[in-house]
Amino acid sequence: MRTRGFTLLELLVVAVVLTVVAAIVALGPGREPPQRALGLAAGEVAAALRFARSEAARTGQPHGVRVTAADSRLRVYRLDTAASPPTELFDVRHAVDKRLYDVVLDALPHAGGASVTLSSFAFSGSAGSLESVAFDTTGAPVSPVTLQELTTGHVDLQRDGLTRSVVLAPATGRVTLP
Repeated sequence: MRTRGFTLLELLVVAVVLTVVAAIVALGPGREPPQRALGLAAGEVAAALRFARSEAARTGQPHGVRVTAADSRLRVYRLDTAASPPTELFDVRHAVDKRLYDVVLDALPHAGGASVTLSSFAFSGSAGSLESVAFDTTGAPVSPVTLQELTTGHVDLQRDGLTRSVVLAPATGRVTLP
């Protein structure tokens, strides 16, 4: 007479199904894994910096990016150098959707939960740092206030205890995601 029980194959199938269900519940519907969401948020910051740099070269007018840690927001602007001190004009439109280039990282479905912990751009001749950087018409990063050269620049992001940085190189304006 055969005893009733489960075969090894049946137990493995149940274990796999439970693992998949647990992974879906843990991540929630539409929620990216922390490392991926953090990478996508860093990509958004890098894209904004690169766009501002290319717009400065394309239009012949300085453009920049303001990255505020308080609300994890990044905005691309035109720099009105005719005013004294220069004024940031937030009327730049995104190249794809033609809306104002104003992004709140936490509101993005693919990068939700990622936040800016530090936005620091330091310039020669300045004691402190700013949350904003501009690019002159050659693409070099400069202070939006004094137009002095960038000495260090980075934006630090965080989600679920993980961190990621976006680095802006002085002189060249090269954006990297180390």
